Amino acid sequence: GGGGGGRGFMTLDWVTRTSDASSHHPHGVYDLHGGRHPANTAVLVILHGLSGGSQESYIKAIATCAAIKGMRAVVINNRGCAGSSLSTPQAYSAAWTKDVRTAMQHLRDTHPSAPMVALGYSLGANILAKALGEDGEGTPFVAACVVSNPYDLNASNGMMRKGLGPIYNRVLCGGLIRTFAKHCDAFKNRGDLPDWGRVGDSHTVLEFDDRHTRRVFGYESVEAYYRDASSSHHLPNVAIPLLNLVAADDFLLPPCFDSYRRLNERNPNVVTVLTPRGGHVAWHETLDRSGEQWGDRACLEFLISALEEYKGLPSRAG
Repeated sequence: GGGGGGRGFMTLDWVTRTSDASSHHPHGVYDLHGGRHPANTAVLVILHGLSGGSQESYIKAIATCAAIKGMRAVVINNRGCAGSSLSTPQAYSAAWTKDVRTAMQHLRDTHPSAPMVALGYSLGANILAKALGEDGEGTPFVAACVVSNPYDLNASNGMMRKGLGPIYNRVLCGGLIRTFAKHCDAFKNRGDLPDWGRVGDSHTVLEFDDRHTRRVFGYESVEAYYRDASSSHHLPNVAIPLLNLVAADDFLLPPCFDSYRRLNERNPNVVTVLTPRGGHVAWHETLDRSGEQWGDRACLEFLISALEEYKGLPSRAG
């Protein structure tokens, strides 16, 4: 969805080694090199949040948990993220789902016997939910989870002006500027963009998206970009089991209890779990941010149950 184009690349980062005291493998370490997995071992595809990547603690935590459960875990790093370079004057956006399909086609080609499940966080949750709705019955995934999905981006942007929102807004905008400052040379030859100095002077996500993202992808306004990017329009068309995990105290999401109830009534494939606490991707149980969260266990239990129904997960996953 959305405008943009050009040939570019994203990166896929696989879990190749885990180190975890809860592992049943010797010394808590399991080396995944050497083709030890059967061909039909399930693959968990993970989509990260805004300006994030496979280096983030919450991504490492879920990938490690999945690997210990016997799944292969791979992170789709968006264009320009996780230290990757840009080969074209286009990065990623909340509306751009073509890169997910490109990555999935590659994974299908290289793992034809493996069932695929997916998990998206924050912006990655919106991109995943949008892609699932757009693809309907044609999705390659058996099941999926979306965590802290800002499904209505205009409303979510409004929430960033209230309470703790402005603090998080500055943090998110700073991450965008740091990520894209590394690639500003890639955009110099585009005549439809303001100079990087003005983009780099943005103080909010909305300012950054108005000065940069919506122009790169050909939208007339940032509001039009947010409307097109919002996954709320596509969730009713999701055709696989989908867990929608959200917290009532998530300061990036507007109060949406009635919306979730109506969605569940319209589409029985979508199951919403609404917890009173949890913030934005923050179901922490310890002070160790890289440790397993309650949300990680909830998502993996859901996905493993779906895979067992599909009969695609090796019996050693538990």
